[in-house]
Order: sequence, then C-alpha cells, then structure tokens
Amino acid sequence: MFPIVCYFPIVCYNGKRLVKRTMTLTTKQFNMLVTKEYLREQLDNFVTKQDFNDFKYEFLGVMDSVVKKLDNIEHAFILNQVTHDRFERRISNVK
Repeated sequence: MFPIVCYFPIVCYNGKRLVKRTMTLTTKQFNMLVTKEYLREQLDNFVTKQDFNDFKYEFLGVMDSVVKKLDNIEHAFILNQVTHDRFERRISNVK
C-alpha cells in the first residue's frame, strides 16, 4: 500500500510559531476521514441542550405528580386504618 499524501493544511505549533504542513496518510487512514455530509448527518441525531432540558422538566413534572399520588394513597391508607381501629374499638365496647 502506497501512502496517500493528504494536502489538507494541518496547523502545528512547534514551540515558536504556527506552521502549516501536509500529512501523509495510509489508504486505511484516508478512508476513515469524516466528510462534512457524514458529520452533519450524525449531528442531526444528537440531542441539543434545550431538548434535554425540556425532557428533564417534563420528566420531573411527571415524577412530582406520581409522588403526590403516592402520598395521597398513603394518606388514605392511614385514614382507613385509623377508622378501622376506631370501629373495632366501638364493636369491642358493644360486646
């Protein structure tokens, strides 16, 4: 395999100044380079910060409602248990 010379400018810093150079690539390395079109296609699949924040607030709102419902269920359970105990005491007193 002969190396392919890539004529894309590569900016390097050699300690004193910026230097533009060319880079030698193998065929395999050249085929792994990303094109602008491929990069745009891949970027369309990413979630933006705004999308993530919207999802987060929606999720937290749903979780708040679930926690509130569970609190209501627990409160109702406790009230039913207290009422049951009260009726049981009344029944015991009647006997």
